Amino acid sequence: MSSLGVIFVLIATLFQAPVDDSLDPIPTLRNWTGEMLVDGVPTFFVIESNGQPDGVSLVTMPSMRLVRAEATRTVQADGSTIIEVPFMDQASGLFTLGPWASTGVDQGEGSYDIIDFDDVPTNRGGVVQFDHWRAPESMPRQDPVSGVLTFPGGQRVRIDLLIGHDGDSAASARLGVRIQQIIAFPCLGTRSSETGAISLVTNVGTPLTFELTPSETQLGGYTASMVQNGMTFEMEFTPNDAIGQADFLTGERPQTPRPPFPYETLEVRIPHQDGHVLAGELMLPQGVARPPVVVFITGSGPQDRDETLMGHQPFLVIADHLARNGIASLRCDDRGVGDSTGDFSEGLTVDFATDVTTQVEWLATRQDIDSSAIVLVGHSEGGLIAPIAAVSDRRIAFIVLMAGTGVDGAEILSSQTRRISEVQGYSEETLVPMMAAHRALMTLVQDGASDNDIKDGYRTLLEVQLQAAHDEGFMDDGQLAEGLESLDDAAPVFLTPWMRAFIELDPDEYLRRVQCPVLALNGSNDVQVIMELNLPAIERSILEGGGRVTTISYPGLNHLFQKSDTGAISEYAEIDTTFEPVVLDDITRWIKGVVADKE
Repeated sequence: MSSLGVIFVLIATLFQAPVDDSLDPIPTLRNWTGEMLVDGVPTFFVIESNGQPDGVSLVTMPSMRLVRAEATRTVQADGSTIIEVPFMDQASGLFTLGPWASTGVDQGEGSYDIIDFDDVPTNRGGVVQFDHWRAPESMPRQDPVSGVLTFPGGQRVRIDLLIGHDGDSAASARLGVRIQQIIAFPCLGTRSSETGAISLVTNVGTPLTFELTPSETQLGGYTASMVQNGMTFEMEFTPNDAIGQADFLTGERPQTPRPPFPYETLEVRIPHQDGHVLAGELMLPQGVARPPVVVFITGSGPQDRDETLMGHQPFLVIADHLARNGIASLRCDDRGVGDSTGDFSEGLTVDFATDVTTQVEWLATRQDIDSSAIVLVGHSEGGLIAPIAAVSDRRIAFIVLMAGTGVDGAEILSSQTRRISEVQGYSEETLVPMMAAHRALMTLVQDGASDNDIKDGYRTLLEVQLQAAHDEGFMDDGQLAEGLESLDDAAPVFLTPWMRAFIELDPDEYLRRVQCPVLALNGSNDVQVIMELNLPAIERSILEGGGRVTTISYPGLNHLFQKSDTGAISEYAEIDTTFEPVVLDDITRWIKGVVADKE
């Protein structure tokens, strides 16, 4: 397991901001915590009902692989409360709390059961002991703090804690680990009224504890020991007032759109000729007759309409900005994602281009947008898909390539492997054999080698990468041996149809045939689509084909167009900004300019 994987096993969360009014002496329904045995396994849970809408509770059961979910809450005739929790691998879980749950007591006995897919109890639960849980934001005192956990090899993970206490022995906390998508996670706690030391415990797939001692040098800070999986990590926490704000409690980023919205949003379903349906949202600015309209194209892998990644929703942020500036937009879930139907795994890059032209064809029939001013905005692989679509559909008037590719897939993968490794601290001495193995594998795929030869090349690459990590001190002898033993189970990703096609695809074939105006953007800290390799190649292909292109390079911006220190992927979640405002303004200004020139 990688060092990052050691700390937090679960990485998904569905969360809405809880507001705990538990200081009320007789709340409607208090927040509860406890541990029970499910199939003999101790299971930690927290149920948050205070501040939630009628009939809704938030339930955290991490050791059941349910990080956070909305649950339905109903009150029975006898005064007991039933809370039904949806599961990923079972129909639901059922908590039953007696009438005591609404009387203001701090403890009570209830039960838990698992309901199968036929709504039949399975008798796999049992008796549950419930204890009142006070959310830290409801406590008289709060200590919002942040710390950085550093692993051997230099990998760093930021950890946020919102600690609440009453000045005596009561304490609780919420844990945030942006890179793991753990947002405001509930922790149980106690506090020493004499020393101010705080003990916290939670479960994020495996038990996790913190022992925090007030710092002797920084007011509001803590010296801490964190223990998980038998390993102890020492770290320092310093005050961070931002943690007490709503963004920490909800998981929303500062740029997440908030009302009032000066635009209308319409849910749409667009049929594709191959049988699947693309579901999305048409955003129409108010007071603008027949505005230009943007079609968003996501990057590689199955993505939702907002291109949601590590708590960020870049397409939603861009669409909101465009709408506030008089530009409409259409965002669709990828095929097979969200509300869209179809099978994403069966599609190639050229197939995804037909999803784009299907959206363009649908827009061309509408009277509430300017069908002569349809703009494609593609990010990453979306910046490769956009010119493919533009070549096949002349109704596309303009395209914007955000971190789009200008060289073939083999060069994209090799260059990003090198840059990511450089950022992680690999030396040139270890990079040379690693890159030789990577390029050899790319050549095998491009030459149409047999599956067995590609598997052998892939295994060689993995062996070289593991040895390089060991030589750099990123793993010890035992971890190297464990990694080498696991190679037989490695999935040959380079045998998938999409990967084979991507490696062979050269965007020059399409870029030189694009006749509409193009805006190409890239950041100098992009470690996935290297700016100095791709931006000049895009410009050269378009100009040699007689097209028109404007390029903009942004110092210090990463692949998501965020200001960054190194551009490392691990920084994406740590950065609060979703999409740098200057890039938003540049895209908006360019679209308005080319539309005005057309008119």
